[in-house]
Amino acid sequence: MAALILWLVTILALLGLTSCGALVSILLKGRARTIAADVTLTAATLLFLIATLGGHFSKDFVKERQTKVMAQDFVKKSDLAANGLMEATYIDDLTPPLKVFNDVLGGHGLKTALKIAEKNVQTISDSCPDNAAVAARLAIILHMQGKDVQPVFLEYAKAGGKPDALVHSLNELYQRPVIEHSDQYIQAVQTSLSDEWYKATVLNDIYQISDKAKLTERLAARAIQSKAWAEKLAIYYAITAVMLLAAPLTVLWLRRWPNLATETLPFATSFRRSYACLIGVFMAQLIAGVIIGFILGINSALSHTKIENNLYQFSTLSSTSLAGLVSLLLMFYFFACRPKKLSIGKALTWGSVQLNAVSLTILCLGGFAATLSLNLATRMILKMLPGRAPDVPSVVQKTIIDSIFSADGGMITLLVIFACVMAPVTEELMFRGLLYGWLRSRTGVVGSIILSSLAFAAWHFDPSGFWQYFSIGMVLAAVYERTRNLYIVMAIHSLWNFWVMYMISWLVAH
Repeated sequence: MAALILWLVTILALLGLTSCGALVSILLKGRARTIAADVTLTAATLLFLIATLGGHFSKDFVKERQTKVMAQDFVKKSDLAANGLMEATYIDDLTPPLKVFNDVLGGHGLKTALKIAEKNVQTISDSCPDNAAVAARLAIILHMQGKDVQPVFLEYAKAGGKPDALVHSLNELYQRPVIEHSDQYIQAVQTSLSDEWYKATVLNDIYQISDKAKLTERLAARAIQSKAWAEKLAIYYAITAVMLLAAPLTVLWLRRWPNLATETLPFATSFRRSYACLIGVFMAQLIAGVIIGFILGINSALSHTKIENNLYQFSTLSSTSLAGLVSLLLMFYFFACRPKKLSIGKALTWGSVQLNAVSLTILCLGGFAATLSLNLATRMILKMLPGRAPDVPSVVQKTIIDSIFSADGGMITLLVIFACVMAPVTEELMFRGLLYGWLRSRTGVVGSIILSSLAFAAWHFDPSGFWQYFSIGMVLAAVYERTRNLYIVMAIHSLWNFWVMYMISWLVAH
């Protein structure tokens, strides 16, 4: 608690210093203004770093409250953790060459998927050891791996778990080679298990003992489902193959064109102005997140109702996204466009030649193909590295999966707007428009592409996907270098995010 209080006091002190520094820098002139601006930018940078990296001080505090106010999410999260297991069973059923291609691209079979699911559900179970639904799901995963499930039931009883029909049925099922009253077990499974993989796994175990004919019938039905899933996967890989072929053709086609850029000047020649735009976005999002959290907390306290997790995610994502976009557009206009007497629309194509609709379409689709190809190549290289852990979904990816899984229409709509509109506009203005423009005049083409791509990858705060974001940034920076048209780069970015969302939804649905 002391560390949390110190962290909060430091945040408030730096926030005050940043606000005062910004106000003073507006009032002063000359050398004094420069010093005040440097103090403001330094304080804002420290504020962002401490707010981001110091979150672990509040981890236990938040976890304790989440255990009390978000208990209804534990079962849903346990089902979500097993959502990929049905897909993994279908992957094990694949035949060459589809299986080889899937393995190269990083698809997980059931063995690996079970280990990941066990770790996730175990973490959930540690937070609520007396939750019967979570204990049952953890036991199913352990049993599927041939592990001893009795410690799960013992821990559940030790934590004060109440008698539960599903827990009792599983405990007896996994201990007895022969069972009586199988209908009673089937009813408990059908009533208490909502996720298809959990339900199918336990029913197969029951029929393995009580009704071999029914088991054969179920396995035959699963084989049909597996074949249908494999056919859809083949279509996806066929599209991917077309993209892989299209990417080098697009690069060769683009290289034959004359240089599309007529100017190489960056938007903001001053480092302070460029950096103020970048750090201003972080500040706006941080402040918006604090304000919306404060409002939700006060409302919860006054109304004596708990904060729904979906409402919290929807509110924070919408407020921080909108705050970041609005603040960036304002600063981009005042710091980058106004000094050069340009409108925002004109600045987005500053230095670019006029292109017809066909050329624009080819550039956008070709850039998307190149992005997909380089991203796949990066994944394959990383997969070959020894000892590399499986990729873990990022916070945004988990939010997408959770929203689709729970059929939250409002959150899904917001995520589409965020991923396909807000994020491309904000990130391209930041990393290609401002940062790349400033680096371009100081480090040259190669240096600016690499450095801006590294910053773009770090911005996503996803260690497992860092090099994949880096590869995406490389393509976007290269396209911008060639075209000087941020509309094209935003379109490619939007296409990529839409593709990712579509594939996540496809995997969840199938």
